[in-house]
Amino acid sequence: MFSKLFKKRQGRYFLGKLAVTEKEDLNDRVSGGIFRKVDLEVELRERLANLIVLPKLESVDTLYLEDRALDIEISNYFKGETSDIRDLLFFILPLYFRPKIELTVRLFQANSDKTLGIV
Repeated sequence: MFSKLFKKRQGRYFLGKLAVTEKEDLNDRVSGGIFRKVDLEVELRERLANLIVLPKLESVDTLYLEDRALDIEISNYFKGETSDIRDLLFFILPLYFRPKIELTVRLFQANSDKTLGIV
């Protein structure tokens, strides 16, 4: 009986902010162009929002002390591409650059905005 009275409330998790850091890279300017870069940032943000299935922090009316939220930022990205090097002897060497994405996640208390950890 007393165990129900003194039972600790289970914490809930929410999604805070999703952000993509604007990348200023000459290689992206030459290969993708300025308009493709903006589209890529929007596309990355939309795909990340579709992958994470947490309720939004703004949609909650009542926050408890045990509630946590995550801010997620794509801090660095490279879209990847394929190319080749053509030698004078007509030898073709294919090159493949894999896409890379670096995420930074901040875990914080939802009601006080106190940071609990950054990964």
